[in-house]
Amino acid sequence: MIGELMMVANPQYRDSSSRRIRTRRGYFAVGMVLLLALPCCRNSPVSGTYLGVARPSRELPDGPSHLEDERLPREIKALRLSITPYLPVEQMSAQFEPIAVELSRHLKTPVTLVPVTTYSELIEHVANGTVDIAILPPLSYVRALERVPDLKLVAQQLAWGEPEFSSFLVVRDDNPAHKIKDLRGRMTFVDQHSTSGFLLPYHALITEGIHPESHFERVDFAGTHIDAIRRLVDAKTDVVAIAAGMLEAASDAAPRIDVSNLRIFANVGRVPYDVVTVRSELGDHAAERIGRAFGKIDCRSARGRELLKNTAGITGWIQADFTAYERIRSMHKEVHAYRTASQVLAK
Repeated sequence: MIGELMMVANPQYRDSSSRRIRTRRGYFAVGMVLLLALPCCRNSPVSGTYLGVARPSRELPDGPSHLEDERLPREIKALRLSITPYLPVEQMSAQFEPIAVELSRHLKTPVTLVPVTTYSELIEHVANGTVDIAILPPLSYVRALERVPDLKLVAQQLAWGEPEFSSFLVVRDDNPAHKIKDLRGRMTFVDQHSTSGFLLPYHALITEGIHPESHFERVDFAGTHIDAIRRLVDAKTDVVAIAAGMLEAASDAAPRIDVSNLRIFANVGRVPYDVVTVRSELGDHAAERIGRAFGKIDCRSARGRELLKNTAGITGWIQADFTAYERIRSMHKEVHAYRTASQVLAK
């Protein structure tokens, strides 16, 4: 338990590639002290700013957030919001339904949640204009932008008070590997549109001179981070690629997953958190107001903490920096070219 709490409370500790995740009984008093020090919403005090981290300077602009009906396309009766299912869809819906209600209050326009089951399904919704607001992880954003170049970027997520997160390779305790090249057996990614669950780890492997499809006995995709972790715990795979914070999310899942016999094998890189995008047909005015509405939801208020306490560490939203995703675009092109060339050679 102490190991898990320290990983959340201290970003450097959380990103350590050698620290094992262990759940232990005892240490209750020390655990409570650590909980009070966490930047996560559920453990913040009643008032004040984020604990343990500096508030980023890229605040979303304050001001009116309500949408005037005459400034929206006539056919819009409610705004459709969808989120990439990096956790099982039921968990995502439970976490974001209250946020949709709060956005409705700030925008004075109904916001309805549109559940999706895969990363590619949401990208299709964005491409077809069947959702108005989409929260996309970096690679999905890059892929969506390829199809919808005028997609509006209005905000970026913070989690645990940080604007970036890490991608981990995780194994069971009994895995004998010491270096990435030592990894063998079965490799499980999350989804081909996942940044931390595919792009970064795949790029790390090929940088090491490893061709995943031939190096491992099997390469597959779990669909969500939680399902990848469950496969590893059940010994149905030997290595998984997941985002920082997902081991903690697995411990909170229903049914709970015991991650005490897993260890973080390697940190393969850090990337910006998910972005909030708005389809261009809504116009600049609506995009600005939607960004402001997200900016009003964070852990500096009791209301914000209550809304965000069940999310995977979300602490608010800040201004998004378009250039921060250039590295993702470059990495995506490199991996795509590598996989395309490998397929040609295989034929």
